[in-house]
Amino acid sequence: MKRRFALILGALAFWVIGFGQSANQPQRLLYFPDSGRSFSALDPGQELLQRNLLISNQASRYGVSFALSYDKDSWNGFALGPRYSSIFSLNGKEGCFIRIRTQNTSDANDMTEVVYFLIRGKCYSVYWNTEFKRWDLVENACRAY
Repeated sequence: MKRRFALILGALAFWVIGFGQSANQPQRLLYFPDSGRSFSALDPGQELLQRNLLISNQASRYGVSFALSYDKDSWNGFALGPRYSSIFSLNGKEGCFIRIRTQNTSDANDMTEVVYFLIRGKCYSVYWNTEFKRWDLVENACRAY
């Protein structure tokens, strides 16, 4: 079981690093663990956040994969470990699309997909939506006032 899990993670990492990245699409700048604070109180810093966006994984036991794109034609694949966050560079663009796919059964055709437009300077969290049985996205407040 551990060996199979390691092989799957290795294949995912190879895809994300090798084939899933396109230089003219959003890029990961930082990858960091949850500091124990509430996800609604994440504060990456005003200047850094104004030019980029932050995406967090709220799941405490599961990693999540997703893709980012400016045009919905070419996608960069990324993954976030449990309780990890990343800041993504938007290269001066106003925002980008995120695509999150969920496969609930072993049937490859049984796939649900959500696509949202993310706005520069905002913070988002990927979470498990129990109602729809899929990974989903919610906008968070980035700062605690």
